[in-house]
Amino acid sequence: MNPTRASSLLLLATLSLTATLSAQRPVQMPSISEILRDAAQGEQTNPGGGGTRDAEIATPSGRRAAPPTGQAGLPAWLRTGVRVTYYSGSATFAGVRQQLVPGENGAWVDSQGRRYRVEDTANSAGAGYTQWEFAEVRPGRIATNMRNYIFADAGMQAVTRVSSEGIVGDANGLSDIWLPPAALRAKLAANELGVRRGPYELGGRTYDAIVIESKGSSGFLRYTYDLDSGLLLVMSSSSIGASVRTPDGDTSTTGAGSTMIAVAQLRDVRTPDVPWLGQAAPQWVRDGAAFAYAGTYRNSITEGSVAPWRCDARITLGGVASNAAIGTIETRLDYGNGQGQNGRVPCVYGPGAATNLWIDPAALQKLQRGQLLDRDPITGWQLSFAGSDGRYATIVERGTADEQSYTYDLQTGLMVATTSRQQQGPAVITISLELQQQRQ
Repeated sequence: MNPTRASSLLLLATLSLTATLSAQRPVQMPSISEILRDAAQGEQTNPGGGGTRDAEIATPSGRRAAPPTGQAGLPAWLRTGVRVTYYSGSATFAGVRQQLVPGENGAWVDSQGRRYRVEDTANSAGAGYTQWEFAEVRPGRIATNMRNYIFADAGMQAVTRVSSEGIVGDANGLSDIWLPPAALRAKLAANELGVRRGPYELGGRTYDAIVIESKGSSGFLRYTYDLDSGLLLVMSSSSIGASVRTPDGDTSTTGAGSTMIAVAQLRDVRTPDVPWLGQAAPQWVRDGAAFAYAGTYRNSITEGSVAPWRCDARITLGGVASNAAIGTIETRLDYGNGQGQNGRVPCVYGPGAATNLWIDPAALQKLQRGQLLDRDPITGWQLSFAGSDGRYATIVERGTADEQSYTYDLQTGLMVATTSRQQQGPAVITISLELQQQRQ
């Protein structure tokens, strides 16, 4: 990863875990949400959805989501605070060993006088988890934080968080991970090409599943959903990129493009039992409210020889309704030489978020120093209460290579400071931010 790109991502992640790596679909086809849009809008989902088993969702890990609260028009499992985790992986296989790419100083020249250089190609692969935290669920809006974790060791035992962003849906669907059961059944009833129903085994359980597959000249994109809950079970895809020019002796020829395969598989559905789950939003949470933070970016390797970089972040709230807010985080990382990097990502805050822009002070005041609040069974990340001085209280998230603290004002509930530490090879990157100004 490019160091400055990593720096920008970590800065965005520091405030509210809303950094994002640009997602690329392996096949340029409509998403499943687009494919099903007409069916989703043409059907009304009955209370309880498609008849979720025992009003719960069994997961491959054997756990079940907590007892449902129930929301008219939505399946029973789909509620504020639930967390859904997928294993995600992808690999790219080069079609040729070398390719010609434009380059001013390249030794290869075409008939138009344009120069090219020879570039080695390589295979690549990566894997980790994608986790969806449902910060707010109601028929009119489903607001989530999508976080990505990658394996940080060759044994694929420890993960580090690399990105997060706010993603919003509604009763017609959420991205590609959930679609109304009624819409799925409508696709079956229409007997459309690429749509089929059948049993699907995952994690020791057999699901009544629907498979929706799109095929193109360069590959395929396949989604498998649980027909009862509408939840995505598995996504798989394969695609071949555009052909390339490759050296062939003293001339060039057309070579095959790279092949990319990707998969996502459901691993867990649960609701973390944090004390502030379902909390009401403070009165200062309103459209247009803005909060400016400033601080430093430090690299342990250059500590003492290079001055810390300055970093700034600004959270602006919008879409405030039902104790939740949809907003943006704008960041600026200043390298100290007149150059820097800006970032902007969507953010989601709500009563189902484990870490939030605000936390109910009454909930924090009941906690004990060192109290473990949650441990995620898939990522291994822990959330605990670090303590309080009577004016401020701090909670901490910890992973194998990451740690992030959040400090809250016990009068207003507002986050007034946050510090992130992340191991990146031999270096420890530390970003510290404190509240400087607020507009309410």
